[in-house]
Amino acid sequence: MSSRPDTSSQSGASLVEAAIVLPLVFLLIFGVIDTARLLATHNAVRTASREAARYGSSVGTNASGDERYVDCAGIRDAGMGLTTPLDIAATQVTIEYDSGPSTVVKATCPIGGPQPDPASLTNGDRIVVTTSHQFTPVTPLIGDLIGVITVTSVDRRSILSP
Repeated sequence: MSSRPDTSSQSGASLVEAAIVLPLVFLLIFGVIDTARLLATHNAVRTASREAARYGSSVGTNASGDERYVDCAGIRDAGMGLTTPLDIAATQVTIEYDSGPSTVVKATCPIGGPQPDPASLTNGDRIVVTTSHQFTPVTPLIGDLIGVITVTSVDRRSILSP
């Protein structure tokens, strides 16, 4: 009689354990990847709104001689130029002007429309830039659970020299 252990049952048990554990490991790995993509999307959207508002609140004129705070195309381009991996479209950048918190919108920058009248804005008014982007997880199970997430960032800056 030999005292060798039965290796066929051990390898079968290992195969069953791997079949149970591997999907969970892959779900964890892809969950980390999706989380990193979501954070990168958040950072890009935040940077886009911040840079657009910074351009719109800066002192000076553009190449055409328009004040930067009413240069709608320049404001959008300042934000969209920094988000190459996301390809944020002009329709995802909203530009408004108000007089401060809890005040009504004084003017807007419609896409392809007329620029706001500089005379309608006074010293101390704010430019409010809202940027948004749709984030879709790549992992099917995670995507089914949380769906599409809209990442939005709002940045407000005072206009100091209209």
